[in-house]
Amino acid sequence: MYNDLKHVFEMSRCYVNISQDRLWGHCKSSKSWYKVEIGTPFFDTRLIMPRLNDVQNTALEIIDFLYFYDMVALQSFTEEKKDIYTQLDELIDEVLEEKQLTGQKAVIYRHYLLCGIEIVSSFDKNHKWQIPELNLNERQQGEIQDQMHKQSVMIPLWHLKERLKKSGRFEGDFVEEVYTLIELSQIDKASHSVCHKLVAQMLWFNVEHNVACHVYRRMVTLRILNSAKDTAKGRYVEAQHEYVFLRALLLVEFESFRKELYYRPVAGDLVVNKSRFTSSEINSKKKVYYHKYLEFSLSDNRDGTVIHADIDLADKRQVIGHLSLISEHLFHNCIFSNSNANWISLLGALLLIYEQEIDLDRAIYSEFDNENSCSDRAQKILFEKFDFSVTAKSLYLNYLEVYKIYDLIRSTMVDVVEQPKHGFLVPDLTSHFYYHADIPTKVLELLEEVKR
Repeated sequence: MYNDLKHVFEMSRCYVNISQDRLWGHCKSSKSWYKVEIGTPFFDTRLIMPRLNDVQNTALEIIDFLYFYDMVALQSFTEEKKDIYTQLDELIDEVLEEKQLTGQKAVIYRHYLLCGIEIVSSFDKNHKWQIPELNLNERQQGEIQDQMHKQSVMIPLWHLKERLKKSGRFEGDFVEEVYTLIELSQIDKASHSVCHKLVAQMLWFNVEHNVACHVYRRMVTLRILNSAKDTAKGRYVEAQHEYVFLRALLLVEFESFRKELYYRPVAGDLVVNKSRFTSSEINSKKKVYYHKYLEFSLSDNRDGTVIHADIDLADKRQVIGHLSLISEHLFHNCIFSNSNANWISLLGALLLIYEQEIDLDRAIYSEFDNENSCSDRAQKILFEKFDFSVTAKSLYLNYLEVYKIYDLIRSTMVDVVEQPKHGFLVPDLTSHFYYHADIPTKVLELLEEVKR
């Protein structure tokens, strides 16, 4: 009875319900909850716009996905994380040096080590798992704990090791190195917020400005996406950010791997409640998400995308080929915008929020003297570092919209990391802020009222 996988996933799914109910609570408690625009673009994208192809749509979904994780990492960064992540970087550097790994192989192996550390450290081996309908004795508790450890740690680690083999040839005992790094860094004894989504947080920690900016810049450079705001002056120095794009794609791959292990065992239990759907445009988005969910969960192709160590991400054809493969495993509806025209201003708005976070006394925007304000600094970063030209006022106006979701995500994440460690097999964080099979009806009602 205790080996039934359904118990494992039902217990981990409680994580979704807790967070979603509290998400609704944060919406109601906010004075302007009815104005919070989540799950839809900030601008009316029904105007006549150039039609995007499948690869371009996938590129925007990836940027939206990374933008969300940039937001989570920015608002939850602490001195504890800084100290532990710095130490962890140094320890991994020693491993790479000892193995004489350089270039893309070193980046990929670093990524897999971080994935393994996240899988192990996000599980609390001392947690008392309860099944409400059963009165468990100590022996039964131990059996459940062993089963949870197997499903949440041992099985994902085995799959991760197999994926590493597909990525390239790496010598040594990968799993042993993961446990050694955990023991040396003591990250498993750190707070839940340090271990939670470690791979995404470490990527943001290692990158100047935000990850989504770098990825959008690369998409424009490769002419996969176009932008009228691209000055094409060559200010963005690829060599200084050589592996950001690779690490970003590896993060997307890792989160798809998590979904693959989490959703497929419960796909057979999924029942689509058609009574929730109407003919309205916003409800059609739910249908799209359900469709993506079912396609992913029931697909015969169970081999997730694996980036190989010899991939050339400066080659447009190879990047397009990889994006096409990603689209089969990434089910993500854009939270912030599915319109390419909006993204430069949105990226700048997040840069503005960062400037505000590091200096709360700095002015955000002024119509009269905007020199050295948060919006001015963000505008200059976009122009001087990323080669995009946009006005400070445009960034400020987007900031006013973006900050509503930023604040909502902040409140929700506080609740998420206050929960006990539930292990690696939990839903993707973005699903808390968009349509999915388990989202509460009250949150759906809120999304119905979103202003188009």
